[in-house]
Amino acid sequence: MKTFSTVNTINTHITTVLCIVPNALVIYLTFTTAITEIRRYRWILAVQSVIEILICAALSLIDMAMYETCDELYVIEMGIFADSYEIISSMLHTCYSFLLVSNIILLQLIFTFRYAMICSNHVLQEIFTVRGALICCIIGSFLSAFISVVGITQFRIDTSSAVNGLFGRRVRVFALKRAGGPFPLGRAAGVIIVACLISVTYVIIILTAVRIWISQTRINSSEKTKRLRKQLVVVMLLQALLPLLFIILPVVMLIILANLQVWVGEYATIAVVLFNWEPCAHPFITLYFVAPFRKRICRFLQKITDCSCGSAESSSQTVLHVFHTWAHK
Repeated sequence: MKTFSTVNTINTHITTVLCIVPNALVIYLTFTTAITEIRRYRWILAVQSVIEILICAALSLIDMAMYETCDELYVIEMGIFADSYEIISSMLHTCYSFLLVSNIILLQLIFTFRYAMICSNHVLQEIFTVRGALICCIIGSFLSAFISVVGITQFRIDTSSAVNGLFGRRVRVFALKRAGGPFPLGRAAGVIIVACLISVTYVIIILTAVRIWISQTRINSSEKTKRLRKQLVVVMLLQALLPLLFIILPVVMLIILANLQVWVGEYATIAVVLFNWEPCAHPFITLYFVAPFRKRICRFLQKITDCSCGSAESSSQTVLHVFHTWAHK
């Protein structure tokens, strides 16, 4: 188990780098690419990347692992605050949950907004005014906070030294006891709300994405604009699948295995490993599928390659020229 936790910690910090750097690059490219269609949705792309960075930072601070027994599911915190005040650990987990739920709610708003703008749905466009956006943010934040707080209250902090011994270091353990009798009301309410939220989110995503894709054959715009819009639809669809594949499905699998009375022990941490890779995959999808971003990166790498083949005397000047060109595109 000690080896398993060490590997998980290494994975956490590797994914932190692989998340922050590409997402920062996406933000930079978003605000420096002078293409109308990109600039139109630059804040959407930037906010998504910022949320992914915050999620990754929270995971890095928590350094989460899981352990499952026949009676309880343990969420283990091994990060720098594991030996600090309990309230700090609880706040970290609550913030992580808040960011996850907010990200799912944001997906609904993003797809609805793009559908309203591209398909000229004037009713929905009225929602996305300053006032409407503020109301959506308040409702989304309240719902995210409610789910996060209800979620953390279902756990108790376990100070069992036996669990600490499994990991070979001081950890903080959040234990979720299995419901042997009637399902607790708070837990049932949380499960129902989360299930409805996820279902509504992906129904909205599918419907709006299909309508946007179909509308491109009818809208009178340039082929370049149509192609870029389709690229953005593909990017957003793939990114919308990431929480489903890397977070929701692993958790559902743990629940199914628990109901089948299959106790996976320390292998429950595999789900956490997938949690860490979700924010990493997000920026790479954008950087690859959005052609203007991909071309700028390829040109930059090509110039770097050309620099390495040049003479030592001219290489420094060429590198400076490359970075100057990159910064002003």
